[in-house]
Amino acid sequence: MLRTLLVGFLLLFTPAVLAQQGGENCRWISTFDQELVLDSLTVFPESIRFDAANQPAYNFNLQANTIKVSKPTGLDSIRVCYRTLPYDLHTPKANKTLDIYDSTALFKDAVLYQQKLAIPKRVEVVKTEDIAKTGSISRGISFGNRQDVFVNSTLNLQMEGRLSDNMNLRAVITDRNVPFQPEGNTQQLQDFDNVFIELFNDDFSLRAGDVVLQNEPTNFLKYYKNVQGGQLKTSYDMPGGFKASTTVAGSVAKGRFGSVSVEPIEGVQGPYRVRGPNNERFIIILAGSEKVYIDGQLMQRGYDYDYVIDYNLAEITFTNKVLITQFTRIRIDYEFSDQNYSRSIFLLEHEQANEKLNFGVNYYSEKDNRNRPLAFDLSFDEKEILANAGDNLDQAFTSRVDSVAYDENLILYRQTNAQDAQNNVYQIYEYSTNPDSAFYNVQFSEVGSGNGNYVLKNTTANGRVYEWVPPEAGVPSGNYEPVSPLYAPNQKSMFTLNGGYKLSKFDKLDVEVAFSKNDVNLYSDLDSEDDKGMAYKVIYEGKARPIRGLEGYKLNTGLSYEYDDESFSFIDRIRYIEFDRDWSFNAGDYTEQFSENILNANVSLQKDRLNGLSYRLVGRKRGIAVDGFQHYINGTKELGRFRLLFDGFYMHNSQPDVTSEWNRSSVDISYNSKYFIPGYRYKVDRNAVTNNVTSEVESTAMNFEEHTFYLKNADTLRTTYGVDVQLRED
Repeated sequence: MLRTLLVGFLLLFTPAVLAQQGGENCRWISTFDQELVLDSLTVFPESIRFDAANQPAYNFNLQANTIKVSKPTGLDSIRVCYRTLPYDLHTPKANKTLDIYDSTALFKDAVLYQQKLAIPKRVEVVKTEDIAKTGSISRGISFGNRQDVFVNSTLNLQMEGRLSDNMNLRAVITDRNVPFQPEGNTQQLQDFDNVFIELFNDDFSLRAGDVVLQNEPTNFLKYYKNVQGGQLKTSYDMPGGFKASTTVAGSVAKGRFGSVSVEPIEGVQGPYRVRGPNNERFIIILAGSEKVYIDGQLMQRGYDYDYVIDYNLAEITFTNKVLITQFTRIRIDYEFSDQNYSRSIFLLEHEQANEKLNFGVNYYSEKDNRNRPLAFDLSFDEKEILANAGDNLDQAFTSRVDSVAYDENLILYRQTNAQDAQNNVYQIYEYSTNPDSAFYNVQFSEVGSGNGNYVLKNTTANGRVYEWVPPEAGVPSGNYEPVSPLYAPNQKSMFTLNGGYKLSKFDKLDVEVAFSKNDVNLYSDLDSEDDKGMAYKVIYEGKARPIRGLEGYKLNTGLSYEYDDESFSFIDRIRYIEFDRDWSFNAGDYTEQFSENILNANVSLQKDRLNGLSYRLVGRKRGIAVDGFQHYINGTKELGRFRLLFDGFYMHNSQPDVTSEWNRSSVDISYNSKYFIPGYRYKVDRNAVTNNVTSEVESTAMNFEEHTFYLKNADTLRTTYGVDVQLRED
């Protein structure tokens, strides 16, 4: 690397060097198609020329200072002329070298002894000359006046190379004696505590250790999992001209998928605590698994970008590049460490295709082992509670009150009676430090505002103390209860079949069928009638069809129909982040499940990036929750130096009680000169949910009109500038 930088640095001053040296050297060459050293000094490549009518083809290697000339037609020799630098840059030079040292030798001064160290080389049991190995291992001892002596250990090893003529190796092994996750303050993350080994060639790949499982493109099956296990993938040929690939993987999951919304606070960048999908207060997010969306747009992690995240605390903080208001929509998809049960993952994927046909089968399953809880042991009574709960896990609670001997170092409670305003008597637990009555160790859980009879009390005690508050008119007025939720083992799986046929050069037909299973409580057979679901999708697609009379334009068309029954469930979220919002639909408003019918039709004319037009129609029927359609239209057009961009969206959704309409449009006109771009942009976004009886607007997701005048730099300028004036009415 140093020599390459030196050569590049000196070549910057080549004209001055050649001017000082002057003259050129010439010699005859009669050896062709072989490497030949032109001069003992480094030859300047741009100065090479041949005294011949037909210039021969040649290749000059600057690193070795050699030239390879193809034999010219009709000539047995040729005269070549060149200039040289006053340096010899192609020969390695060093003041001192480590060649005489062996990695296992003692440190001795070879210059003092004037001879090479006479220490025999190591003999490796398994020779690995073709494998590059690098890394480090460290041991340390830590102690202090308030802690015991303990040993720190770290290992960092990377290997890459060739095991044989047809087998390659890649391995990363890092280990720390203390579990550690990287900080989420940079765009790229360095993995710690990972073990990853891969054997591979052009047709085969075997991975083991900490691997990432990610789905092949399908319409229904989507997953991204950090796991510990093995994955085998192989590619091969089949009769009929089919190219096939098969993937098999089995592993233990590190976590499971979650998707939550975070309530913003006006002007507060964070930190915001990310809760679990079941409102768990404290979770650990797996490093690098998160996707953060602001108003439907995917954000980038890093101090220089949009947000930073503390994975161990599950806290996210936005940078000053993101404006947070009370109307900001924050949505986070992530994987979190679930320590309730040991969870296994198994997948099988097979794809094969030839020029006309393609076929695929996929199976994915993740299942908790109900016989291997990790953080707790369930008693027989608690298993019976889960068995009777069915899918209604909100009612699966158990008492966490233990009778213990008094201990001044614990937060203990006494059992007593209390009355509300109506003189109703309740048996409650009250914090106490009295050795004669403080005999109960009580664990409280947050159950939501208005669902509990206890609140968190501010005290000087070394711990969290809870206090009973009387109900108001029989309605609880607290948010904690002396119970703990029981977590049930669950299973999610999906099996898909897909096939496609190429109708013509431009047209293709695809069909996919999927079967899902979602059992939220493996301890119970109750409510199992909705565990299994089915879905299918039929897709016609026409691509890049030429159009007569429209030179350079290509026609793209598409038509698809999708049906999901009321029990069908996805592994991970597969729709785009604001899919339901664009229909003014909130799944939480309905307790009943509905089947889904989605029709998509689209057509587009595209010439290039600056000239095109597209239209898409979407119809959706989801029981009584959604019954409507969407229109999308967008395009770009370049007329000389003028550029027009437009984007339109209209939605109508009819429901039994309300009707929702949404109009979202923008137009941008600009003039692209050599030095600056002036332009005007108009945007309107109006959504209204109207009561069908009173015709009154009940709510709106967005309602504004905006005019923007701007001036910015052209793309060809080095200097970046921009100024705009915006008039907006909300």
